[in-house]
Amino acid sequence: MKVVLAGDWHSKIHEVPLAIALEKAGANVIPFKWYPYFSGGSRPIHKFCRRFQNKYLIGPIVSKLNDDLVELVREHLPEVLFIYRGTHILAATIRQIRQIFPQIIVVAYNNDDPFSPEASPLLWRHFNASLPILDIAFAYRHKNLKDFELAGSPRSELLRSWFIPEVNRPVGPSNQDVEKYGGDIVFIGHFEDDGRDEALARLLEQGINVRLFGHIESGSSGWGKIISKHKVFSKLKDVRPLWGDEYNLALNCSPMALCFLSKLNRDTYTRRCFEIPAAGTILVSERTSDLESLFESGEEALFFSSPEELVAKVTGLKGDANRIRKMRERILSRVWADGHDIYSRGRYVMELLGGISR
Repeated sequence: MKVVLAGDWHSKIHEVPLAIALEKAGANVIPFKWYPYFSGGSRPIHKFCRRFQNKYLIGPIVSKLNDDLVELVREHLPEVLFIYRGTHILAATIRQIRQIFPQIIVVAYNNDDPFSPEASPLLWRHFNASLPILDIAFAYRHKNLKDFELAGSPRSELLRSWFIPEVNRPVGPSNQDVEKYGGDIVFIGHFEDDGRDEALARLLEQGINVRLFGHIESGSSGWGKIISKHKVFSKLKDVRPLWGDEYNLALNCSPMALCFLSKLNRDTYTRRCFEIPAAGTILVSERTSDLESLFESGEEALFFSSPEELVAKVTGLKGDANRIRKMRERILSRVWADGHDIYSRGRYVMELLGGISR
């Protein structure tokens, strides 16, 4: 099965692993990448024009990439066009592709929430307009299944995020690694004004060795102002973003890892809910019924609904080496047994695509 996978392709955790997984499941993946259309150019006016078109999704560059996608489909005649987070693909382009190749299956996936009250209608206007003409709209979260249907999607299916086994895995950290990255509990992520700073402050006040990694200054998502706001945050050291193998190593250096859920996307779980267990580290997350259906509370993961409950759960587990060992083994086994790896996701997608007839 030939699959054109159209997306930004700038990140190594989105289109890239999905393409590899689809190929392992039997697809011949043909990439279509739009991030190069907006890179390059040395003159300030050219850079401004590219940024403007990439932000507002209008202009000759957007038109060209859509025309190029049509030509790619015309050249390869794939059975499937898979659009990943289709901010840049026009509904008119999909209609044109269907005219060229009526048998083509067109599906789209969105890991963000285009129907959140905080979402930008400008950013999602092309994706939302395409929903009625898709064969399948893959949703990251349960809430969007209904949203997609109400927006006209003839079929919507849940496609959860994943972990990448080659990156997210148990490793044997050295004593130097544990000294550099480890603590009682680690949080790796951005700041969001949803109370996560208060939760971290409560842990620190109770003498919990918290390791925090993330951007210091990165607009509203940086930790710089928050660290200066809370005196107790002066205990934190080496706060900086981590990626790839270093991110995974840091997870391995602490027995527990925190996960906060984005309120902007109305998340009930997130990618870290699989990456943390895949590293053999105990997930400590805000409580949702969705997460409680994925992991057994108290046996595989810890869930909390308030800073006070978080402190109680972490304090109760800290120092209990036998329970920590059992929980780490159980959550690692569960995340594999339930197929939250990218290769299982690839097989799932291919099975759904194989069941579509036009």
